[in-house]
Amino acid sequence: MKKFLAVSLLALLLTGCDKPTIDATTDETMKTSIVKVREALPENKRDEFDNALKVVALSSINLGELLRKGMEGANDDSLAEKMREAFAGKTGEEVIAEAKKIMAEKELQQ
Repeated sequence: MKKFLAVSLLALLLTGCDKPTIDATTDETMKTSIVKVREALPENKRDEFDNALKVVALSSINLGELLRKGMEGANDDSLAEKMREAFAGKTGEEVIAEAKKIMAEKELQQ
């Protein structure tokens, strides 16, 4: 009985430790979940997370494609979709890690 209780307690603790992730299904769910992910981070990581959001978002945009679509007057949601894909299912720590990876790759290219 004690083993069962210990295993049950451990399972409850592990279940409660899930970190929130970004739901990129729609723009609205993405905005809402980003707020939740940010609030779940320690305060000292929130500025880093905010900057990481910018890095990851901008890296998902192809400037040439953006200019071409703008000149064509195309109203295409593919750019927004690419941005949502870049964040889908990521935790705050994963967004920060992705931004660090992107910045390191850019430094190597220079």
